[in-house]
Amino acid sequence: LFLLRDSLFLGYVAPVPWGGETIGYLVVWQATDTDVTDRAALEGLIGQNATLYLVDRIDGVWTDLVAQVPSHGLPLAEAGLHTYDGPDGPILAAVTPLTLAPWSLVVTRPFGGVLAPVHATVLRLGMLGAALLTLALVGAWVISGSLTKPIRTLAAAAGGVGRGTAVPRVSSGRGDEIGVLERAFDDMAETLAASRDELEARIAEATRSRKQLEQVMDTSGVVLYHLDASGEDTPPTWISNNVEALLGVTPEEALAPGWWRQAVHPDDRAALSGWRAPADGERAVRHYRVRHADGNFRWIRDEQRQRPNPDNGAVEVSGAWLDVTLQRDLEHQLRQAQKMEAVGRLAGGVAHDFNNVLTVVLVEAERALAELPRG
Repeated sequence: LFLLRDSLFLGYVAPVPWGGETIGYLVVWQATDTDVTDRAALEGLIGQNATLYLVDRIDGVWTDLVAQVPSHGLPLAEAGLHTYDGPDGPILAAVTPLTLAPWSLVVTRPFGGVLAPVHATVLRLGMLGAALLTLALVGAWVISGSLTKPIRTLAAAAGGVGRGTAVPRVSSGRGDEIGVLERAFDDMAETLAASRDELEARIAEATRSRKQLEQVMDTSGVVLYHLDASGEDTPPTWISNNVEALLGVTPEEALAPGWWRQAVHPDDRAALSGWRAPADGERAVRHYRVRHADGNFRWIRDEQRQRPNPDNGAVEVSGAWLDVTLQRDLEHQLRQAQKMEAVGRLAGGVAHDFNNVLTVVLVEAERALAELPRG
């Protein structure tokens, strides 16, 4: 590309091959007939304050299609938008490479001119938004007069429902959407009140039943407990209050980890080491000694049954402890009496047999004495 007087020439160069070698180059020059008037008309079509450039990407020559101009140092190989500092401020440049020639078209425009329409549009939209906002506020103020009071009434009634207090009817007989909402709220409040009364009655009945059951268990000599089926060292998850009467420990102490293993008599721990949860429908009965809080040991009869938990599907064990110390003592005394009776029977039999032998000896001795001379 070069400029000759007032004419701009664009050069085309193509190699001429022959026999696998380049024997020459074909050069074609094309003169542009664009003048200042044509360029101004073209820039007018592009937009106000826009400037069109044709740039040689190989040599970096810039022209405005009339004359060569200074380079602006923009990347020319790829299409895109770029900015650079002009004499009067930032310049926005749009670069478009030509696909069939080593040239690029560049259109520039001052950044302020690009944003001017945007600023004007934003200003118009802002004025329109302010007008709409004012209209909306006026409409809301008019409408709120008929909505605020019933909504406050509904809010107060909803707060009463949340606190569980009696809620008066809020329906005002309106036929609009607020009236529908008020009637729906009254229906809901009545349903909740009925449900609350029924729930309170059930809770009162359950409380009475629980107190009666606790009284029966506290006066009973049988201590009830629950534990999971993981192993013998697992502490109970629940135990009745009368454990204090049985072993002198509180339920909290009996539920503590490690208490069970320490409370069992050392001689009975080995027999309990192979503990397994009873099978479903079966029961397991064991006898062992447990230390009382006073230091003495009590004989305990422990009966266990398996109980599936319907809430979480886990397998639990329900058990009952009964103090059989007195029974064991009576059994021990009975065994001792039986032993003494057996010993007595044995001694009586031996004495009877010995007496028979002794009688013969005495008779023979008397006969021997009778046959001796007197003196």
